[in-house]
Amino acid sequence: MAELILEGGTVVTRRRVGPAAVRIRDGRIVRVGPRGGRRARRENAKGLLILPGAVDAHVHFALPVAGTRSADDFLSGSRAALAGGVTTFVDFTVGRPDLALPEAVEARLKEAQPSMADYALHVEMIGWTPERAREIRACAELGLRSFKFYLAYSDSGRRTDLRTLRAAMETIR
Repeated sequence: MAELILEGGTVVTRRRVGPAAVRIRDGRIVRVGPRGGRRARRENAKGLLILPGAVDAHVHFALPVAGTRSADDFLSGSRAALAGGVTTFVDFTVGRPDLALPEAVEARLKEAQPSMADYALHVEMIGWTPERAREIRACAELGLRSFKFYLAYSDSGRRTDLRTLRAAMETIR
C-alpha cells in the first residue's frame, strides 16, 4: 500500500502541539516529524488539527433494555463514532445468570461484526457459580481482559455482592 503524508496541519500529541508532517503506511502512523518522504501521496491539512483517534470506553450499541433496544446498532454507532473522531469503542456483553460468559462473548462479537471502527468488549458478570471461574479464564484466553460488575441495580438482580466480587477478583487476578 502506498504511503500517505498529511502535511501543513497542527499535530496534537501527548507531548506537544505544533506543525508537523504525519507519515502513514498500511493504515498506521509510522513517523511524525518536520518533513514527509518523497514518494508518497500528500494531503494538505493546512488549518486543520491532526489528532490521534479517541477511545470511548462506555457505549451501548444494540443494547436490550426494558423490552426495547438502544437506538444505535454497531454499524450506525460506529459510523457516528468515527464521524466524531472516536476510532475505538468498548461495549459490553449482554449477560444473564444462565448464560455462560464465552457464549455471551461469541453472541456479542457476532452482533459487532458490522462495526466500522475498532472495538473491545467488557464481559458483563451477572450471577456467580463455581463454573464462572473457568468461564473467566476462557474469556481471558479469547483476549478479553475487562469484566463489568454492578454495584447498583439490586432490584434487577444484577448487583454483585461483596463475597462474589472477592471470588471473581481472585480468579481474575
